[in-house]
Amino acid sequence: MVRNRYLAIIFGLCAITSVASANIQDVLDGAISAWAFEGDMKDMFGRNDGSVQGDATFAPGKNGMALDVDGTDAWAEVPHGASMNGMADAMTAAVWSRTRSHNGTDFEMFMWKGEKVGWAPGFLFQLGIRSPNGNTSWGISTDDVEGWFHSKEELLDDWHHAAIVADGQDLYAYWDGTPIDVVGGHADFGGAAAAPLPLAGPYALFPDQPIRFGLGQGIGGDVNNKTYYNGLIDDAVIYDRALSQSEVQALMAMDLSTAAAIELRGKLAATWGQLKYR
Repeated sequence: MVRNRYLAIIFGLCAITSVASANIQDVLDGAISAWAFEGDMKDMFGRNDGSVQGDATFAPGKNGMALDVDGTDAWAEVPHGASMNGMADAMTAAVWSRTRSHNGTDFEMFMWKGEKVGWAPGFLFQLGIRSPNGNTSWGISTDDVEGWFHSKEELLDDWHHAAIVADGQDLYAYWDGTPIDVVGGHADFGGAAAAPLPLAGPYALFPDQPIRFGLGQGIGGDVNNKTYYNGLIDDAVIYDRALSQSEVQALMAMDLSTAAAIELRGKLAATWGQLKYR
């Protein structure tokens, strides 16, 4: 009787977690890494763990916990890993953020990867704030060309989701799941600012540089010139493929903290293996 009760509980939980993990797997198809910031900088795929720097900590976020950076000397970073090399051909980077205040400095970054966020072409991708008017800033570059947008978004009212997407030919940007309303930007080769923006790969990987959260660097070309984001950062994901708009919206609807369900599913499988031989 006790054994049957355990089996009923296990089968019920397996049914729940199999649905949850199936949804997670669909949304994360092609994802390289995902960071839920559940009190640490662990990659939910175990490939690219990171670390907090300065005064960075964790606080209640969009889903579960979030990275908390104070705009003065706090950030987090993830070293380049071999799994990120696929981003050269096509890529997506997406993140949730909630801005406390805008410091009025250039390139306060939610999330970016490169050497110089403010001098072309110095980065793989960027998602953050561009002063002096608080525009959001979006960009991707190749070894020779930087393409970027500015858009005017409401930053201080709530949580917002940002995604930058490149499919090997064009550059797209989404704010809260919808294409951005471009108000400025350019491609270094002379193209006008528009979305999508023609930008053919391969894209510059900057393998000697980490992904950074909360810190901008290289403003005006000086790598020692740094700016800091003041707010919360949550559920960051990078892909080696270009997500469609509907996929970006599906990613927005997902709670990365539910990745625990995948771990639970593995534990239940182990428990079932023990029970069936008793």
